[in-house]
Amino acid sequence: MRDRVELLNRDRVELLNRDRVELLNRDRVELLNRDRVELLNRDRVELLNRDRVELLDRDRVELLNRDRVELLNRDRVELLNRTGVELLNRDRVELLNRDRVELLNRDRVELLNRDRVELLNRDRVELLNRDRVELLNRDNPEFLNPWSF
Repeated sequence: MRDRVELLNRDRVELLNRDRVELLNRDRVELLNRDRVELLNRDRVELLNRDRVELLDRDRVELLNRDRVELLNRDRVELLNRTGVELLNRDRVELLNRDRVELLNRDRVELLNRDRVELLNRDRVELLNRDRVELLNRDNPEFLNPWSF
């Protein structure tokens, strides 16, 4: 009986040991699984964080680029506007110069015409005067040569 008790005890110990080993193994597997899950979760969190940082960086770069493009566009518009103003000013100066040249030309033409008229009038007066003198001389020959008498 004692042998039987020993066998039973041994079996019981073996069973207990087997159960204990199984429990230990199960706990170990659970621990391993939990650690693995934690590692996976940590890696996933790190990946998510890295992706988030990359997305944030990409968004930041896009925002910086958009701001840069907007600044470049604003500068380009300002340059275009400045150039437009310069072109308008140049055109205005050209128009003013053209108007000034036209006024100068008109004044010159008027002056030339006035001088021509004055010259024509002077010549006409001289001709008239010469004709008058000739007429006077013809009517009064003594005026031609006062020593002739």
